[in-house]
Amino acid sequence: GGGEGVGDMEVDRPPEDLYVCSPSLRFQAGERIFTDGSLMADGGERAAYFDESDGRAHYVRTQGDGDINRAELVGILKAIQDHRDNINTVRIFTDSAVSLKWIRRWVFNSHEVTDLDPVHILYSIERAIRERAATTELYK
Repeated sequence: GGGEGVGDMEVDRPPEDLYVCSPSLRFQAGERIFTDGSLMADGGERAAYFDESDGRAHYVRTQGDGDINRAELVGILKAIQDHRDNINTVRIFTDSAVSLKWIRRWVFNSHEVTDLDPVHILYSIERAIRERAATTELYK
């Protein structure tokens, strides 16, 4: 019943009308922005974001101090700034748990921020989010 014989075994097949949702379809194509920071062979770092709406990678200048976490934050910041006047929700995806932790701490527990945290970048991200014409969402 419902299977196909392979040798002596019967292999079950999923129902023809079964729909398996891909996590990538949680949001409409074109709504997502993916950010990343990377260390370079010369000891510096770079940041970039890929915007599905225009299909382009956007490269971002960084301070070049070799700090990957700051580069990740700069990529997020630039993506938000470049979408300031966008009236749609901007959904930014990052692979940096550290960046999200810093942003969350800055927004919700600023009294926990230390001198070691990149306060100038965190402040700039907060300001860019507040100045946007619509909602900004951050995801890991």
